[in-house]
Parts: sequence; structure tokens; C-alpha cells
Amino acid sequence: MKNSSKTSKRKAFSSLVEEGRRLLEESWNNAESFQEVRLPSRIKQNIESVFESKFVKSFRYALITQIVAKLVATDIDIFSIQAKDEPISKEKKSFDARTFCKNVVVWFERKHLHNLLGRSSDPYVSKPLRKSRLYISDSSIKDPTALRTLIEILTYTEEQIECGKHENAFAVLYYILCVLKRRLEMNLEPPSGLEDKEIPPGVLTGIVKKFQEGSSSLGSKPQYTIYSLLIAFNNIARIYNCIKMKSATTSDSSSGSKADIEVYDKEGKLKIAISITDRLSKEKLESESIKARNAGIKELMIIANVISDEVESVDPQVYFPLYYKHYSISEYLQMMVWSINADVRTRFVKEMYNTLKKYGEIDNLRLWHQLVIQYICPEV
Repeated sequence: MKNSSKTSKRKAFSSLVEEGRRLLEESWNNAESFQEVRLPSRIKQNIESVFESKFVKSFRYALITQIVAKLVATDIDIFSIQAKDEPISKEKKSFDARTFCKNVVVWFERKHLHNLLGRSSDPYVSKPLRKSRLYISDSSIKDPTALRTLIEILTYTEEQIECGKHENAFAVLYYILCVLKRRLEMNLEPPSGLEDKEIPPGVLTGIVKKFQEGSSSLGSKPQYTIYSLLIAFNNIARIYNCIKMKSATTSDSSSGSKADIEVYDKEGKLKIAISITDRLSKEKLESESIKARNAGIKELMIIANVISDEVESVDPQVYFPLYYKHYSISEYLQMMVWSINADVRTRFVKEMYNTLKKYGEIDNLRLWHQLVIQYICPEV
């Protein structure tokens, strides 16, 4: 009878693992958008904090492990860690979270997450999880805030299942995977072998053009592209002391900036102010020139998506002593790409990754990476 019982338990656990893997795979494939997940803001904030760099790493594994197990088998006690644990009621059962984690969550991390959770092969062997169950009053946990955060998410999940709102419980897992996808994309790096590639200016011009496409409005892409080009060029030429850029979604007044991009000379003085705008009319030109003169700017460059005919007829000398020049976005980007050498072109491709990560441009980072793979490193 004992052998029969053990065999039955092994089969049940094997089925639990199989279902856990299937659930993670299906949920991962469908996890695309934060906006579509309906959860209390507090739970969303808690989930996001779990994957911050300072959070207890083993709790990242525990969060996914306990929730996946609960979703697969709703009679599992979500706070149980060891099979020998006494469940909170007769309707609940304990389970071997350590083995389940190794066979489901660790497997999933290696397959999809590139060690994003912490690269552990056996997370539950760590001290915070080396116990029979999770409980809020555990004084052995060195980071009680992390424990409270974990418990709060698990409690919400358990409560939703208990009251029959299973879709809310599944939404917790969905949001976790959305957060992980976002963080994974933030870790996108230039493809290996990029340094060995000779990137023709025509190819790079095409990539830059495709990157700018897809929106009828200006958006932030030109600003990030121009900034990255200037950074890449200056890394080689060392002409300027520094180049600064304000966030594309921040106004000049609130950021304290004098322009969208500011180029400073070796003495630390503002050399060139670059304003990037959607449409450059005569009125816009006048307001930008007044703003530049009031800010003590001597050289102003305006780069616009659309330039009106009346602007083209304006004599730049009328703004003296302000030195002024304007370009269309496509004209300026093409001019820059064709004027830099092969080394700077490669540096620019890499710098775009840094800029888009710095400003949290996940969608644009994904797009840039796809273009680089498609047109420069297709073998990756």
C-alpha cells in the first residue's frame, strides 16, 4: 500500500509540474500589455517592486512558484512551502514548493528569462525560504518589508480564488510576466559580432529612416537619434565637453533646459542649442529665436519634421548676433550619417541602445534592436 501511495503522489506531482509549465508557457506567449491587466494599483506596485534590484532574490522565485502552483491546483495552501507542512484547513493541502520551483520556475527562467530572476538552480534552499511555510510574523527574515510585499500579493491571489474571481488571480500571474518581459527587453544588448561589421552609410540611413517611421506626429525618436549621433561622434572627436538632452516628454521650463539638446564646449559654455519640433513656421522660428537670445544662446539649430515655405525665405542674418540654422529631420539625419566614418557609425548603433534604455523607451528599444538584427546582423 505504501509503494502504491508513493507512486500515486509522484504521478500527482508530475502532473502538477506539467500543468505548471504549460500555464507559464501559455501565459508568457499572451503577456504583451500592462494596460490590459486590471489589478489594484497597490498590487501592481508590489509586483514591480519584487523585481527591483535590491529585492530579496529568492522571493522572486517564491512569488511565481506559489502563484503558479495555486492556479494549477486551487486546493493548495498558497503559503505552504514543504509537503510536511500542516495546511491552514482541511480543505487545503501543502506541497513541495522547492521541487516544484526547480522543475517549473527555474526551467522557465532558463528557457525564457536569461537568468533574470537571479540565476539560482535551487532557490528554496536559501535561508529566507528554508522553512515549512510563509508567515508575516517571521522574525528570521532580515527584510520584513520584502516579506510583507510577498505576503500581500499571495494573500490577494488566494482571496480572489476563494471568492471565485479566478480571472483576477490569473491577472496577477499575467502582470508578473508583463513586468518580466519589460525588464527583459530593457536588457537588450547590441548583437554579438556588431563590432566586426562594416556598416555602409546607405544601410544605416535606411535603418534610421525606418526607425523614424510609423507615426504621423514627431514623437521622441528624432531627439533620441540625433542625441545618440552626437554622442557617438564626440566619443571619437572629443570636440565638446558634454552633450545634454532633456527627456522628450519634459518641458524646457520644468527641466531647466535651454533646448532639447545642449552641446557644451571645452570651457563648459553652451556652444550649440538644438531645438527639435514637429512643424517650423515663421511664428515658431521667431519665438525660438527670442527664447534663445533671452537664454544667452549664440548658436541655435532647429530641426523640424515639416518646414514651411515662408521659413525657407527668411534670411538668417536678421537674427544676428544669434547664429541660426534649420534642417528638416530627414535632411539632418542623412547628412550626419553620411559624414561620419565607419567607427562612428558602429558606435552610434550601440549608443542608441544606451539612450533608449536610459530614457525607458522600451517599444523604441525593441524596434531598434529588430532593425539592427534585420539589416546588420541577420545571422543572429
